[in-house]
Amino acid sequence: MTNEQSQNEQLKRLFTEFVRLRQNNHAPEEAWRMTQSQAVLDRQTRRHLAAMIQLWETRNGHHYKASEKTDINTTAVFPAIRTSPKPAEVTEPKRPDAAIFSDQTTLLLDIPKHPIRVKIADGQEIILGRAAPASIIGPDIDLSEFSEYGISRIHATLRRQEKTLYVADLGSRHHTFLNGEQLVPNQLYPLKHGDELRLGTLAARVRFERVSLSV
Repeated sequence: MTNEQSQNEQLKRLFTEFVRLRQNNHAPEEAWRMTQSQAVLDRQTRRHLAAMIQLWETRNGHHYKASEKTDINTTAVFPAIRTSPKPAEVTEPKRPDAAIFSDQTTLLLDIPKHPIRVKIADGQEIILGRAAPASIIGPDIDLSEFSEYGISRIHATLRRQEKTLYVADLGSRHHTFLNGEQLVPNQLYPLKHGDELRLGTLAARVRFERVSLSV
């Protein structure tokens, strides 16, 4: 068994144990502490495990009785995502609705020759990353074809809250940049039409496409 296979087996075992504890109504912080106590983890493995758990909590934690407190206290490794007060800079000519992302909006990540369009509902979270056969949790948008650009398996997330779309870096190795500025991991930054989003060295122009409701 290779080192990567061994690490994936360890991650799978610990992740499964965390989910079992949560399903037995342990609070997130308690389940996280009990899970970590079962193995000595290096920083990279702990960051990957924490990212997997944070994603699971976002999608499934509300189903369990002890999930009212969902901030996993991994302060130095995976801080709770929080809204950044610093606005993203618009690098294209402004338009009145540049920051509004509604049900009639489609996100276009304008990558040269490889445009990606996605609808994002209110409260939905979309993970950007690189799929790997042995990974337990894969990304919603697979950027494996751009792996040479430094895309991590779980690189960044897009999250819609009402009519605002946010981006957050998930502790990726080669970082995420918004209009040339490196994002602080696990903090939410608002996206606007015209922004430049860069994952590693892969640059995409953010465009909000409107759907006309007129007949």
